[in-house]
Amino acid sequence: AAQQRIRVEAGAWWLELCGHLQATGRRPAVLTDNWRSSVGGTLAVGGFGDASHRYGLQVGGVRELVLMTVDGTRHRVKPGDDLFDWSLAGRGQLGLITEVVLDTITRGTTLAARVIEWTSVERYLEDALTASREGRFDWLRARLEWTPGMVVAAAAGHLVPGPDAIPATAAADFEGLIGRYGPLETLDVF
Repeated sequence: AAQQRIRVEAGAWWLELCGHLQATGRRPAVLTDNWRSSVGGTLAVGGFGDASHRYGLQVGGVRELVLMTVDGTRHRVKPGDDLFDWSLAGRGQLGLITEVVLDTITRGTTLAARVIEWTSVERYLEDALTASREGRFDWLRARLEWTPGMVVAAAAGHLVPGPDAIPATAAADFEGLIGRYGPLETLDVF
């Protein structure tokens, strides 16, 4: 997927950023589960999300940031600078992130996915490792369930341009997994 970058104020919500990017068919590589949280807030704690199994934490997509330190100094820093490397996922200990430059990827906002259920955390982890190693899905979002007979449930699939754009690999991506999966469904995640 083609990468492009966007500069955003850290106080903006992910919802606002995604709304802006949606018009161009782009999104951040990894999105937090809560789009009504601030960009800077999630980057200050690492930012785990829907595609972390593929792209890592949200902080991995940051290419530049502006940090306001407690002495009132504004620092524009990049990877390799100590303030950059220690501020991301640093919980605000060195200062306040006020602006970031993020990588974005070209992806639609329609999720073509299946719900998968596992009867143990161990079985889920085995499938999650397989899916991650083989790069099977764009999206993998799992939840621990407290219902009898089902321990973990997840949605797994691909982000596509629209509900009729089902990837050719959609069926093959689920072959060989331990979990029990349902029919392919589409949903506009935006």
